[in-house]
Amino acid sequence: MKVCKKVFLPLLAGFLAGALTTSLSVFLFVNRFFLAPEGMKYIFENDALSLTGMMILSAYLLYAVMLVCRKLNGRLLNETQEEISGRYFVLYFAGVALAAAVAMLVAMANEGHFAATLVLICYMLVSNLIVIIAFAVVILLIKWLLKLMGKNGAFLYRLKWQFPLSLLWIIAAFVVFIYFG
Repeated sequence: MKVCKKVFLPLLAGFLAGALTTSLSVFLFVNRFFLAPEGMKYIFENDALSLTGMMILSAYLLYAVMLVCRKLNGRLLNETQEEISGRYFVLYFAGVALAAAVAMLVAMANEGHFAATLVLICYMLVSNLIVIIAFAVVILLIKWLLKLMGKNGAFLYRLKWQFPLSLLWIIAAFVVFIYFG
């Protein structure tokens, strides 16, 4: 049972979170004119701005769900080290990559708007993975630099630091990708 909680639960959480957060972002992007208040519809007329918002929302929700699921999984296993485990991170994002692969395979079997939506979801998941893995590498580099300076970098793995730092990184990455790429 412990193997199921340590291996299959992160894979399943990543698969479901990848599919749901990206689908929610695409739904909000498609229906942005219907959901926005009357006075704010002019903001969403710029597709580059709306696309950037959709990508930021998708990546941040995916990462936030991973942080919460990792915390819950650590509490479920009664292991505090599980909450900062790199193994959970890898398995979770393997589940996200599996969701991207399934979306692409189902898109190949279909045609029309549904297939185009699935391809968009696949591309979004892949770009989210790239941005989030880059964030993890930056955090590891910062922790390594703090260790070289003789400081403890364990605070970087607390949720109160992870949420705002990841949001800043994701916003910066997608703004750079969309406007300068």
